[in-house]
Amino acid sequence: MINQNHFLKHYSKLCAGKTVEEIREAVEAVFGRDSQVSKKVAIYICQKYSGRKLKEIGAGFGVGESAVSQTKRRFEASLGNDRDIQKKLVKLQKELELSNV
Repeated sequence: MINQNHFLKHYSKLCAGKTVEEIREAVEAVFGRDSQVSKKVAIYICQKYSGRKLKEIGAGFGVGESAVSQTKRRFEASLGNDRDIQKKLVKLQKELELSNV
């Protein structure tokens, strides 16, 4: 059985390398700088992969902690309907070397 503390320590090392700003810039390069979708994608990726606290992610986007959670949840729910966004997300995951452990 995997030791949960060991797993969490290893996971956070995998994700901690990317800052909110690095993720935001990479997303904007793919989705466009002023796109509302771009902001949602960046928040989604930050929360899912960066290992950063909600407060830190929210500060990077000018929103509160609950808005970060809600944006991620709503974006995930809408993902099944848009193949174009799914393809772009796969591209971003590769570019940012993100691992969904």
